Amino acid sequence: MANVRSGAARTLARPRVASLLVAALAASALSVAGPGGAARAGAAASSQIAPVAIVAPVPADAAANPRSSFLGVACAGTNACLAVGDYSTASGATVPAVAQTVNGTAVDPTRAPLPAGAAANPAASLRAASCWAPGSCLAVGSYASSTGQVLGLAVGVAAGAPTAIPSPPLPAGAAADPRVSLAAVSCGGGELCSVAGTFVTRAGASDAVVARRSGNAWLDARTLPMPAGHRANPGASVEGASCWAPGDCAVVGTYVTRTGALEAYVATTTNGVPSGTVAVGIHGRSTVSVGGIACTGPGACLVTLAAHAPGAPIVPWALRGAGSSWVDTALSLPAGHRATGQIATVGAVTCASASMCVATGSYLTATGARLGFTAEQVAGAWPTAMAVPVPTGVASSRLVLLGASCTAARACTAVGQVTAASSAAYAVTAAAYLAPGAPTGLTVAQGAGRSATLSWSAPSVTGAGVAAYLVWRAQGAGAPVLLGTSPTSSFTDHGGLQLHVRYTYEVAAYADDHQLSARAAVALVTFPPASAPTSVSATAAKSAVVVRWGPPANDGGNAVRQYVLTITWSGASETVTVSGSARGATVGSLPSHVRVTVRVAAVTEAGPGTPSAPVTAVPS
Repeated sequence: MANVRSGAARTLARPRVASLLVAALAASALSVAGPGGAARAGAAASSQIAPVAIVAPVPADAAANPRSSFLGVACAGTNACLAVGDYSTASGATVPAVAQTVNGTAVDPTRAPLPAGAAANPAASLRAASCWAPGSCLAVGSYASSTGQVLGLAVGVAAGAPTAIPSPPLPAGAAADPRVSLAAVSCGGGELCSVAGTFVTRAGASDAVVARRSGNAWLDARTLPMPAGHRANPGASVEGASCWAPGDCAVVGTYVTRTGALEAYVATTTNGVPSGTVAVGIHGRSTVSVGGIACTGPGACLVTLAAHAPGAPIVPWALRGAGSSWVDTALSLPAGHRATGQIATVGAVTCASASMCVATGSYLTATGARLGFTAEQVAGAWPTAMAVPVPTGVASSRLVLLGASCTAARACTAVGQVTAASSAAYAVTAAAYLAPGAPTGLTVAQGAGRSATLSWSAPSVTGAGVAAYLVWRAQGAGAPVLLGTSPTSSFTDHGGLQLHVRYTYEVAAYADDHQLSARAAVALVTFPPASAPTSVSATAAKSAVVVRWGPPANDGGNAVRQYVLTITWSGASETVTVSGSARGATVGSLPSHVRVTVRVAAVTEAGPGTPSAPVTAVPS
């Protein structure tokens, strides 16, 4: 699956007094059903639920002030995510951390293993992760060896258990101390993963590298070229990677031009081989930092960055496209944000589908507090972002969101940091889910006894799981009134409907986490059943009767759909159904020399009508 970003934006100094943060997001496009129950897409409205952060656990060997953070997260299912980052131990060492997340809440945080030869204080961190199946992931970062080198850190997760694996190879020309920082990984829907980061060459240049790993082996490592016009030492950074197929990926980061300007780039690989690098940005604005990248196909990538025009505030942007063709959109921050200066930083971007993506970051309020934000793109539009406040009970005015991951089911998890005002650090989590989508294919049919029967299909997006369906009914222009609930995809209204009245039924899915979907709607205009067919007659034939009739004098305002013939004799009976256009039928295989009785009824949308008076015949 396409994974997303991993570490702090380049201009965001990651505080060492921080805490673990897992924030689960929810996002969905509202829809309303039109006549006949057909879904009608609404405006790009949102049913996003604001995450609420709470304190979360840290590993058992963490210091009293763990100075911990989560920098990246990868989800292979709604309840199967891996969050990665770092924390401080009681001995003062900075070590990598991994934690499984279930329902958006971090559980069992663990100290990630390090390769042999790591320093006593390895200054280690995991910045990114990607999972190709629940419990099967690859996480990457960096650590210091006992000889003082800074090397790439790779941790494999199998069946939920982390294991240190050898660092990836580096291209020829790497320095003796390559100062490696692995910052992004994406497994492209399979176990073949692409890892991206930076290293220092013997000439002292900071270059970007991409390496591939399959199974238990590293396949190759190649330098990613920077766009034309870069400085001799491009000062490259890597901020995210996303693969739409194994080895077919896009990497995003920053580099420095010959004039000293900071620019963003997107580099692509085909089967692991670099196939092109372009500069991206906002026309007339300077790039300050890059958040990440999420791709749903070779020509469909989404990049987030922070930029500003001369003298204008720094705000977040989203760019969608590929190659040299990109369309940019400024993200609208929550109400109450600061109007000047570096208003916002960008964190991650992740897409559950080509039409639904989530971006994260942080922004300054007018009072100087820094809060997290989540923004969602639905059907090409970006509604105003939602604020994510600091957890209840934590005296803090600084929270940032740095990583995020959405599953195909469109349940998303974000991670980040919170810094306490007292300089103490707290681990926090938050759980919220994508509200389920509206039920689909809603239909209603009038039944006998002035009843109505509704049926529908489950929503394509189920969020945390559908517990039940709620059904409302409105009479005429009146307000909808809740009728009841159903655990299945059908409901019968036995409410004694009035005739010649328009009723509107609405159905919504109710999720296990108490979120309610948008409602699907369908209308029903009630009619009386048809009167009895006219001129009914029965003529005897050999082991049969020939029945004829005329249409009912009053069809109740509905076309006759069928005629139902009920034949009885000597305690036995048989029912025959014919089309609404028929005016006669021959009923065979009847006993000879036995009197049979026949009744005929017309069936309309209102159900079976009044049966005709009985007619008789004696088959020969």
